[in-house]
Amino acid sequence: MTALPAIDELTVSIIAIDRPVYLQQAVASLFPTTPAGATLQITLNACGADTRGVADAALARWRGPTRRLTLERRLNFAQAHNFALREVQTEFVNFMGDDDVNLEPKLLRQLRLFENEDVLAVGTFARRVGGRPGGPLRSKGYMDVGPTSVEEMRRQLECDQPIHLVFPSVVVRTKAIRDVGGFREVFGPAADVDLWTRLAERGTVLAIPERLFGFRVHDESGSSRQFFEARHLVRYAQSCLAARQRGLVEPTLAEYERSRGGLPTRVRRRLEDVSRYNFRKAGAAWLEQRYLSSLTRVAVSFVASPVECLRKVAEQSGIQFRSGADRG
Repeated sequence: MTALPAIDELTVSIIAIDRPVYLQQAVASLFPTTPAGATLQITLNACGADTRGVADAALARWRGPTRRLTLERRLNFAQAHNFALREVQTEFVNFMGDDDVNLEPKLLRQLRLFENEDVLAVGTFARRVGGRPGGPLRSKGYMDVGPTSVEEMRRQLECDQPIHLVFPSVVVRTKAIRDVGGFREVFGPAADVDLWTRLAERGTVLAIPERLFGFRVHDESGSSRQFFEARHLVRYAQSCLAARQRGLVEPTLAEYERSRGGLPTRVRRRLEDVSRYNFRKAGAAWLEQRYLSSLTRVAVSFVASPVECLRKVAEQSGIQFRSGADRG
């Protein structure tokens, strides 16, 4: 057991990718939910003058240490987070997107759960939120991420279902991330999934079964354009985890793809991508009460790939969905 961490041992690190209005809302959500003393670090990932101005104004108002990092050339997810990670000087770090929001004062609650040195990360579950920039946040319960109670968490674990922690909702020991090699670029936008599996092999990852964090669903979200790649690489991360658990060497991405044999053709992969992208856009439109647009997007999603559309419907409904390709 160790002494309870203080708030000044935490850095909130935001990677900004030139969405000034969203960045402004993200930082604004931190002021009423974060006690004074935490470090605010903003990395400007090839941002324009407007975003730089928002970042400077936020840092000037912050009630604690600040740090502004500037990248003139856009880096990808893993590269940008590894760059920011090198500059973190506190014992704990929370990586937050520039379009995310803190709904409750969760950071101090998370820090209190690090009393045991074996705890490497503490997350909360997310309420997916929508609404145009500057407007009110709206949410639908069926789009929330993660179980709603300890009992539901237990049921999912007993059924071997993964507990979904949205990456920006997690506070992590900085040294733990560095010890496992940071964010591995080969996993692309799924680098955080790979990171959690490696952390969980070394210690304990805890989850607070409450919705204390807002994960934005909106038309400008970069993840909306990376659905197929992320899904494919999440499966690769799972294969690496399985290899490690059996004491085997992790397969390379090329070896993993060859072992699959039945990977979809390029055309099918593109259609799946289109289906998932439009389903995500449908969710954004529904949250903004653009119902006709939402239904149109769902229709496009279904036409592009019925299997992918039904898979997403099942995910939102908490139903396990297995296609013939999955079973193969």
